[in-house]
Amino acid sequence: DWDLSRLPSLLTAGLKKTVPGVNTPFLYIGMYRAAFAWHCEDMDLHSINYLHFGAPKTWYTVPATHGKELEALARRHFPEQAKVCSEFLRHKTNMIEPSILLKAGIPLTRTVQRPGEFIINFPGAYHSGFNNGYNCAESCNFATEYWIPFGVQAKPCGCPMTQNSVRIDMDAMLKKVQNVQVKGEQWLECELCHKWRLQPPYMMHLMKEDDPFTCGRIKGMTCSTKEDKWESDQWEVDGKVVIGVDKTKENWVMCESCSKWRRVPDGAAVDADDVFVCGMLE
Repeated sequence: DWDLSRLPSLLTAGLKKTVPGVNTPFLYIGMYRAAFAWHCEDMDLHSINYLHFGAPKTWYTVPATHGKELEALARRHFPEQAKVCSEFLRHKTNMIEPSILLKAGIPLTRTVQRPGEFIINFPGAYHSGFNNGYNCAESCNFATEYWIPFGVQAKPCGCPMTQNSVRIDMDAMLKKVQNVQVKGEQWLECELCHKWRLQPPYMMHLMKEDDPFTCGRIKGMTCSTKEDKWESDQWEVDGKVVIGVDKTKENWVMCESCSKWRRVPDGAAVDADDVFVCGMLE
């Protein structure tokens, strides 16, 4: 029989140990008005929630495309917490009334989950909610190819109180999930900064088998030697100077044609209203 404990997931390769509620199901007993605060899943993973029985569960969800706006709003409402921890929303302790988000122009969806129904949260989607009475739900996380770019950029909280928070070695993960790529594309490790980059088929066709790969081979992209730090180091690769930059200057955009996510450097990032296709990287 199908159940959450046998849910197909990339976490099978990425997490060697058992983490209750992440790669094994967790049971939740809800009471009237018991609420869960605004948060994304650990490592911005997918989550699946099944309501076995009891009163409905009400959900509020903000799409990942507006997650940064919610984070900025939260920093304005909870400035002291923001000073202590830049990822304070991962503490799962902050409630913001949905009407406040709507007034700020942040779109959200309200959903009522009833017994026998599933709720799927996508990577980077903030959600909160409450129980309408006594109920029992089962939930766990899972990972798909769609999640990979979110996992690469996810920033776990580093506070002492959350030292047991879930962390996934994305470099190790990418080495193990080569078989999930589309035909002709491949994840390659940069010789300089050791970050993993997804190479589209046309790039793999142009590269020779023994060619060293660097971020500079991707149009407009440079690389960093330390996460989230500005570096002054420079290297010359194939006659071009590669300068270390902050990795947050890179963006992930979904191709309108093949629905695959592509890493795009800040200088080459398309406007929010533009239609992006893989060919723009050529």
